[in-house]
Amino acid sequence: ASGAPASVRVGGTANYTVDVDNAGPNDAAPASLALVFDAVIAPVVTAPAGWSCAAPVQTATTTTVTCTLASFASGGSGSFTVSVPVGAALGGQTLTLAAAITSQYTDPNAANNTATASVAVRAIVDLGVA
Repeated sequence: ASGAPASVRVGGTANYTVDVDNAGPNDAAPASLALVFDAVIAPVVTAPAGWSCAAPVQTATTTTVTCTLASFASGGSGSFTVSVPVGAALGGQTLTLAAAITSQYTDPNAANNTATASVAVRAIVDLGVA
């Protein structure tokens, strides 16, 4: 997972990319990707062909989007993009995305099933002296 730009001002947009793949040797049926942010936000997710993403679910401190695919073919890959409008409440914080992919089948290399990416949010001030 990656976040860009490394920092963004309040009022801007933080962009994240999450790449997924299935190294096989079997299809993953079904596959599920959880995108969890450490803040209450309104993410816009663009998923690869065939994937379906549910509406964001918010708690007091997180936002989760779950995307599913009926069968993730062995050797398959895809790239998700997530855009997050950055509101004033996030000023001075770091917005972190944690991504995790799962399937009902055992994965012999579970170490590569999660990733995180962060974007720093810069607060804006308009100081003046008269």
